[in-house]
Formats: sequence, structure tokens, C-alpha cells
Amino acid sequence: MVNAKVKANRQRDKRVVVNFICKMFSQGECEINPIKAEIHMLLLRLTVEKKVKFDEEKSIILLNLWDLLSSIKEEKFNTMWKEENDQLVRAYQFENFNEAFGFMTRAAMIIEQHNHHPEWTNVYNRLEIRLRTHDAGNTVTDKDRDLAEALEALYQKK
Repeated sequence: MVNAKVKANRQRDKRVVVNFICKMFSQGECEINPIKAEIHMLLLRLTVEKKVKFDEEKSIILLNLWDLLSSIKEEKFNTMWKEENDQLVRAYQFENFNEAFGFMTRAAMIIEQHNHHPEWTNVYNRLEIRLRTHDAGNTVTDKDRDLAEALEALYQKK
């Protein structure tokens, strides 16, 4: 049975991690890999400082972190890409045509790597992308979500 002190420590550790993740996202560092690296360092530091037992408590913290990261990633993704009419849709706006076209050029490389080609429309500084899998009966599949995430990561780097 978990005593009150252990519960309080878990809540404190969870707050530390939540604050850390919020700080990372507010600085625009939205790539999951750097966040994972920072979390790993945080957990190592907590372990070395003997604030967290290596086994049980670290495992619980890691599971909580994974759940938290998954929900943040899903929430962030859902605010940018919308699923409508059996397709994922995202509108981007750039400073000018050159930026929009530059993004499309860089995106083309990623699109080729995924071997999954979107419907897209460009008007001056605006770009709209629509993703759906034709082979799956024109519905949204993991192939669409994977490409959407890759395109979003590219956009975040601009």
C-alpha cells in the first residue's frame, strides 16, 4: 500500500515534470526527441539526488510522463489538423509567396519519403493541405496522420 508521503512525492514530481514540459513547449521546442532527452536528464538528476527510487517510483513517473506527452502531442496535433469529410485538413499562412513555396518545396521531399501525396492548394501566402488514403476507400488512416505529423514538424522548424 502506498503511504501519504509517497503519494505527496509523486504529486510533487509530477508537478516538476509538468512545469518542465510546459516550459519546453512555451519556448517553441516541440520536437518530442529533445523533450525525451531533457526528461531523461531530469529523471537521472532526481535519481542521483535520491529524490526518486530508481525502480518503482521512476517507472511510475515514466508512465505518467508518457501519458502526459501523448496527451499534449494529441491535443497540439488536433488544434492544427482537423478531420472533416473523411480527410485531414490543415491551412498554413506564411509571410509571402516565397515562404509558402519554399515550404512546399521542402515538404515535397518529405512527401516523397512517405510515398503519400496530398491534395494541396496554394494562393499567394496561403497553403491548404488535405490528406486521405485513396487505397483505403478515401478515409483517414495512420499513413495520413504520420505525414501530417512530419509536415507539422517541418512547419515548426521554419
